[in-house]
Amino acid sequence: LEGQVEFRALLYVPGMLPFELGSNMFDENTGNMRLYVKRVFINDKFTELCPRWLKFVKGVVDSEDLPLNVGREILQKSSVLRVVSRRIVKKCLDMFEDLKEKDGEDWATFQKQFGKYLKVGVVEDNDNRNDIGEYVSFLSTADEKNLTTLDKYVERMKEGQTCIYFISGEGRAQCEMSPSLEKVKNNGYEVIFCTEPLDELCMMELKEFDGKEIVDLSKDSVMLATGCSSALLPPVCTPE
Repeated sequence: LEGQVEFRALLYVPGMLPFELGSNMFDENTGNMRLYVKRVFINDKFTELCPRWLKFVKGVVDSEDLPLNVGREILQKSSVLRVVSRRIVKKCLDMFEDLKEKDGEDWATFQKQFGKYLKVGVVEDNDNRNDIGEYVSFLSTADEKNLTTLDKYVERMKEGQTCIYFISGEGRAQCEMSPSLEKVKNNGYEVIFCTEPLDELCMMELKEFDGKEIVDLSKDSVMLATGCSSALLPPVCTPE
């Protein structure tokens, strides 16, 4: 319920990635949200009902405020639908928060099955980027097997460390052999491993987390200095 808009929705996260999304994570022929108006089924292919990064979430939505002859053009212009979409995103984030707080096997399964969708959300959803950023997970130097979220990284930060560091590579082994790790070995700073192209895009879009700048250690301009975790060197201009 928001203002004069009322609707009911039932949302859930499946225990595993639906088969039809295995080969195409955004398969347009796969409906995940079934839209009803006054309990009359309308369609399950309306992409405007929720952002595509939530393609894996299943649900039904029933609204009293949309016309029964609803069409795509009407939906695109509908303020009611925009309210519904915002609330669906908020409720999904609440679900993810519950999973994260409980931790354990369910949270690990959720990350394994749907973690890539959350990273797409960070890249594409400008309005909810920071909120989604609380649920993305990565490999890091802190644990050889388990993924870590950015808030856990921040909890483990060394005294005086002001930045979150990451490096990119084709797998953990390549990241561990990166010369960039030499920059932080003596300081004992944790480094996140971005082993997929989507990981790096996610970091670039976030830029910061919890007031901590996110820094790519592979950049030549990054230098560690006494008393601070990172200083970006200004570009050097060489006269012709």
